[in-house]
Amino acid sequence: MRVTEGMRYHSITRVLTGIAKRQAEAAQRALTGERMGAPSADPVGAAQLLRLRSSVAEMNDYRKAISAVRGDLEFAESTLAEASQLISRARELAVQGANTTLVSADRRALAQEVESVREELIRLANAKGSRGYVFAGTRIDTEPFDETGAFHGNDASQVLEIGRGVRVQVSASGALAFTAAGGQDVFQVLESLRQALEADDDEAVRGTLDSIGAAHDQVVKERSRVGLVVGRLTVADTTLEHLGKDLEKQMSDVGAADPFRAYSEATALTQALERAIAVSQQILSLGSLSRT
Repeated sequence: MRVTEGMRYHSITRVLTGIAKRQAEAAQRALTGERMGAPSADPVGAAQLLRLRSSVAEMNDYRKAISAVRGDLEFAESTLAEASQLISRARELAVQGANTTLVSADRRALAQEVESVREELIRLANAKGSRGYVFAGTRIDTEPFDETGAFHGNDASQVLEIGRGVRVQVSASGALAFTAAGGQDVFQVLESLRQALEADDDEAVRGTLDSIGAAHDQVVKERSRVGLVVGRLTVADTTLEHLGKDLEKQMSDVGAADPFRAYSEATALTQALERAIAVSQQILSLGSLSRT
């Protein structure tokens, strides 16, 4: 078959285009440090990179969820600390009120302060975090305690997934901290103290001391439990952070090019392209001369 000038030209063009494409890809790898371009260039590596990116995104989602919940739990923990201090103050008032040397006016003044403590405690028990009322159980949109101290939340626990198949309970329990479910109805204990002081009954005031102590202990107990949950979430977050960094390193290793090798390859292909162009020009020139 006779080789025409057009056939010769198209053949040379295909060769030059192929070399130029390889040279451009090598130059891109040397410039960016990335080994893979289009997925078709390395389908196995591209699939691995896709899986790694998906895992990193999953880790980040877990960490975002942990951050939001942990913030509310830390807020609940600090609120319970304030609550325990208020109950300690109520006990101090009870000790004063049990003193037989006090007159009725003194006890009435103490009763007013106990009422202020009780009102402040109800305010704390109705604390609202970023996701709703922190002591309402799963009824986060419902104020858990009314002005009498009656509980309108529940003791159901919110659950958070912190890893595949790993779930933890993440509620601060208003029921266990402030109601008889934890041992004492804290608000009723303070109301009993207030009434005893109003009645100028030092014996009745003295009788509230044990209940006040128990109320204090149950608030502290719930605070400790919440603190343990915060600690577990912190450990989980730190673990996820390290795993995420490890996955990102794997992504870098999968997608990274050897810079020296990429530069050498790009240089060699540039030289090859220049030689191919020179040879092609000679071939085309010879073809032109043969026709003259």
